[in-house]
Amino acid sequence: MRFQPRLLGVIAKVEDRYRSIKQEEKRLIARKSKLSISWFSRRMAKLARYADALLEVLALSRAIGDGFAWTFYEGDRDLIAEHLKQQPQLLLPPKLGAVGERLTLENMQGLDGKLLIYHGTTSFLRLGDITFIDLATARVACIGEIKTRRQDENTIQISMTLIAGDRESFPKPPANKVSPKRTRLEPMVLTPAMQSRLKRQRDRMGEAVSRARASTTTRVNARHNGFYYEALEAVVARSHARGFEWEQAGKGMLLGALRMSQTSRLSDRYLPRKETPVNELLTGVESRALSLVKSDSPDNSMIVGSIGSSKDELRVSFDTLPFAQWPIDTQVLGDILFGRVLVVSLFNPGHIWSALRERGFEVSLDQRGAFRTAKRRKGKKEERLEHIGYFTNLIQRSLMTEESVLAMIDQLIDMSHDQLKAKGEPVRVEFAPRIVRWGRRG
Repeated sequence: MRFQPRLLGVIAKVEDRYRSIKQEEKRLIARKSKLSISWFSRRMAKLARYADALLEVLALSRAIGDGFAWTFYEGDRDLIAEHLKQQPQLLLPPKLGAVGERLTLENMQGLDGKLLIYHGTTSFLRLGDITFIDLATARVACIGEIKTRRQDENTIQISMTLIAGDRESFPKPPANKVSPKRTRLEPMVLTPAMQSRLKRQRDRMGEAVSRARASTTTRVNARHNGFYYEALEAVVARSHARGFEWEQAGKGMLLGALRMSQTSRLSDRYLPRKETPVNELLTGVESRALSLVKSDSPDNSMIVGSIGSSKDELRVSFDTLPFAQWPIDTQVLGDILFGRVLVVSLFNPGHIWSALRERGFEVSLDQRGAFRTAKRRKGKKEERLEHIGYFTNLIQRSLMTEESVLAMIDQLIDMSHDQLKAKGEPVRVEFAPRIVRWGRRG
């Protein structure tokens, strides 16, 4: 119960520093004509570097919050998809709004036996400000919007608008035991502008909950699901500062790990006094990359990436697990998240393209080796695969095995055959995998 308020306190402190930097930038821009051009340029560059570092820290903080919230939200993937349709809020609300939301979190986490999840400590919860989780079912009970206003010098007033699929899902308020020290307040009166904004927010939340509850997506269990988590754990365990250690992950991927520093200070990661010569430490990687080449195939290409080292790689999608929820050793997660170990990947999708060719598909690639389309003819019928790049991305970004990806593609083809037999006319099958933790209900 102390986790979310503690994380919120960290995020609020970092955001205060970030806002101070942006204010300083505005102040300097206003005085630019009175300042030395060279000094102004150096100072603005340094402030921009500080701001970027703080944004990375905020992404890291919310990645940890994502892992916590996902534990309780995982059974509501359709609602997560609705959240992700909204624009992300990069910063907490300023001043009074932040006070109201923090007080709500600190005082209402266990209302009526339901856990309150505060959206401001996550990156993927974007509809409203809070969610109440029914712990008996591990499902979302309702989502809500918080409004705050000052009643007088010593009192603020908070109102909550909640949206649920049914009345029974609302948390029930505690028994009415008004303390003599408390004053019963009149209902909050909102300005016309606030009323209009609240109506839009309420309508948006209501429509999202209705769409999520009405989803008729067919659930099909995968025939095979495997991941290269053990390879990741192994290479991080062997990592050191002298150079990259490497671990083969299937036919088409290598994982490399470099231990950066023994310090726990985030400033050494985001504002290092001396840059680590990563390129020099990659000496010899070319010969290792050759081990991924399929010599009898014209489809070889190489995609270089990294795992969990920047805000872009920590982004959440509704179909895969957040990085902080990967079922790997927590020490490995911490080493990667806090920058103690840098993990890079080398991936050759040519093995997937060759496997499709072995299945009789004619594969079309662009000049960079990226997938365009795959098709094959069976009598008078033509089968066409599109957007397979999504599946190869599951290998590189989510560490799904090549065998699992090919098994899903085969399953997709079989599903299209079944629908074709049932309908007797051309069909289009859309396939949206959802990675879940083993044994998860819902």
